[in-house]
Amino acid sequence: MRIRKTGYYPSDDHKPPEDGGIHGFYEILSIHQGRAKLQWLGQAYVVEGPAVFLLSPDTPHKLTYLEPTVRYHYVEFELADSNLFPTFPQLFQWNGMQNSLESFKPDSDLIGITLESLERLSKMYTQQKTPHVEEALACELRKLIALVRHLLERSDRLEGRTESLKATQLRLVEVIMRYMETNYQMKIELHTLSRLVHLNGSYLIRLFKSYQGKTPFEYLRELRMNAAVSYLKNSAMSVQEISECSGFANIHYFSTSFKKEFGVSPSEWRLLQ
Repeated sequence: MRIRKTGYYPSDDHKPPEDGGIHGFYEILSIHQGRAKLQWLGQAYVVEGPAVFLLSPDTPHKLTYLEPTVRYHYVEFELADSNLFPTFPQLFQWNGMQNSLESFKPDSDLIGITLESLERLSKMYTQQKTPHVEEALACELRKLIALVRHLLERSDRLEGRTESLKATQLRLVEVIMRYMETNYQMKIELHTLSRLVHLNGSYLIRLFKSYQGKTPFEYLRELRMNAAVSYLKNSAMSVQEISECSGFANIHYFSTSFKKEFGVSPSEWRLLQ
């Protein structure tokens, strides 16, 4: 484990607080005091401290302070073994549990103690980036992650996992859909979607199809075709321009796909309207 960055608020230098973004590192975000809202992958979590969110790499997030008394800290870090971190479905489950951790005492108390230690070490690391302080911080991070995974297993035993797993799977499918709806004009490959939700490619396709009745790329093709039809009907753009704006790789593929779908070429379809 390597620490990339730590931060806390209120800070000693009175700088404005950081409120999120996107980066390629794992992150622990701890709310120690006050009410705050975290937006992460289309989900909004409103919590009262203490609470701790686990965030995976390359997932956009934004923290909003609902009270002026909010106190928080975060740690961004690298992991040599990604299997140490909870899986993506587990992250959705854990982050959604933050307002119900009181029911998991005394285990949740241990997490609270670990968070206080992490906050103090994070502040120390900000001022003294020595190997020993970094190792101490890394040890507390490993401890916190282990406690989270333990609590998730306990939650599954107490509540039964089937229903929560289905809800998590549906959220993952929705994340994939929202991503493609926003980025349909861009080149989107299977590894792009796999990285987004941290799922194996073949499993991702099966999961998506089980909920939507089509593969992710069949859904993406529909989005692009709907965009193309809208452009053809409501603009004076050329077929070449429409092909590019709709996300098709080239005009030949667009024309072939369009004719297969509608029985005529894009230009012929436009004349018929």
